[in-house]
Amino acid sequence: MRLNDLYIHKETNDLIEIECFATRMNSSKDSIIVFRNVSRTDMGIGSVPSFNGYGSTIEEIENQYILFMSGDDLIKNYETWDDVFDELDKFIK
Repeated sequence: MRLNDLYIHKETNDLIEIECFATRMNSSKDSIIVFRNVSRTDMGIGSVPSFNGYGSTIEEIENQYILFMSGDDLIKNYETWDDVFDELDKFIK
């Protein structure tokens, strides 16, 4: 799991992007993951930080989500979020 990786929820097909890794104050172990929900609506592409994503562990995310696209692939091969969502539509079908 790396920054900007995109994951798809196994049941709802919601898309999340890994934003950062953090540790709790006064602790150097058990890093937590902060992710944001990314969605396409009639008004365009939207991204909202998820309160549910703050404090998640790798195990929690991997139990509920599957890796859709690495952050490296996202940066190298896609120019817009519309391109990403078009690819997502193909992946889900």
